[in-house]
Amino acid sequence: MKMLFITMEHPKKKSGNNIFVKNLIVQMRKITKIELIWIVCEKNETKNEIDDCEKKFDIRNFDNAFDLLETIKPDCVLAMNSKIPPVEKAISAASKFKKIPLVHFKVIEKVEETTNNDIKNLSKTTVQNMKRLFIDGKNMLFKKISFILYKHNFLYKTRSKIGINFVNNFLLYINDVSIYFWKKERMYTIADLQLVNNQDWMKYFKNIGFSENKLALTGSPNWDPIYEKINNCNLERIDASRRQIRILIITCPLVEHGYGTYPQRNLFLKNIFNELKSEKIDLEIKIHPSSEMKSSYQEFLEKNNLKIPIFQKEGLWDIIEKYDLVLTYGYGYPQIECAFGGIRTILLKTEWNFPIIPMVNAAINSGYFRICENLKDIIPTIHKLLNEEIEINNEILLERENLSYKFDGKAGERAAIAILDLLKKPQ
Repeated sequence: MKMLFITMEHPKKKSGNNIFVKNLIVQMRKITKIELIWIVCEKNETKNEIDDCEKKFDIRNFDNAFDLLETIKPDCVLAMNSKIPPVEKAISAASKFKKIPLVHFKVIEKVEETTNNDIKNLSKTTVQNMKRLFIDGKNMLFKKISFILYKHNFLYKTRSKIGINFVNNFLLYINDVSIYFWKKERMYTIADLQLVNNQDWMKYFKNIGFSENKLALTGSPNWDPIYEKINNCNLERIDASRRQIRILIITCPLVEHGYGTYPQRNLFLKNIFNELKSEKIDLEIKIHPSSEMKSSYQEFLEKNNLKIPIFQKEGLWDIIEKYDLVLTYGYGYPQIECAFGGIRTILLKTEWNFPIIPMVNAAINSGYFRICENLKDIIPTIHKLLNEEIEINNEILLERENLSYKFDGKAGERAAIAILDLLKKPQ
């Protein structure tokens, strides 16, 4: 069986979407033989790779979605349901036209994150997106713009193949742009099957027009691989006075998401290190797996004579056990992971005042997340957090269940069964 997945990041990168798909495929392969075809949509071209059970193709190998589907001949197409980018929108539309089973999924756990339609947030997001185009220099700017034009042309040619004339194609494009700017997210109802993370999303999809027989409440496969690790996590008091304190700094791609500049980010990091240098602390850094450049951090550390290991490709739960606590800032999925798993975490305030994300409020109430308003307070906050007895309370357990539907390590299995049941039906 051939399953095609459109990814915005190379399969080697540990993005939330890629992890979702990989965990799903592991479960599907326990039931039947699956060949996974990755269609990679990155600004940097991807080398085509072929082996027995997985293939990787750069999107630029194909002129339009019909060309792609006719070449690969998938039995099923898997794509994100979001403010669908041009390529995903094109392939989803062509799949429906050719009656190839189409499955959508959503990695974000909270409905509120994706349905906020505030004008202030709109303008801010737009400015941030414009900044992102210019922060990496002329060559990168040219590459980004060229790829954006390619993707929209890919969609245009796909719609033309369906039989949509120039005028209607243009009107659809105007609609696409309006959705992009005036809706923070827009869920689409064209999928034959929508995988659903939790009850809140179930209600949302029903309200926007999904029939119940096209919805599968599965939970998120993202949590499956770390289920045992989270369950075995303990929050026993740590006597930090007896040895070096082991701290992991988890960065946030501030500049890459349009917040501030590299000098501002570097000054913020430098101030953190200055506050920590007087203590017996072993520091290591975990940067974003795809958005941030490791070389940028290496340059910063060398300039400041800091010999600190940097992790990027490693998953958080592959390395977290050796640390006493986490220092982080900004807005990101790792905060949800730390909150979900009961990791002692200090959340540093920045000048951009990011919102508190799902699970974090519950973790703050439980006591193992602390907000540090002033960098001068880092050291006392560290010692206080390490020397307190903390337990995972009922609020955390309830929030965990609300986000994951059933936190049992079997979301991927439920999703796999739902997809295979779909493929048994006549199309």
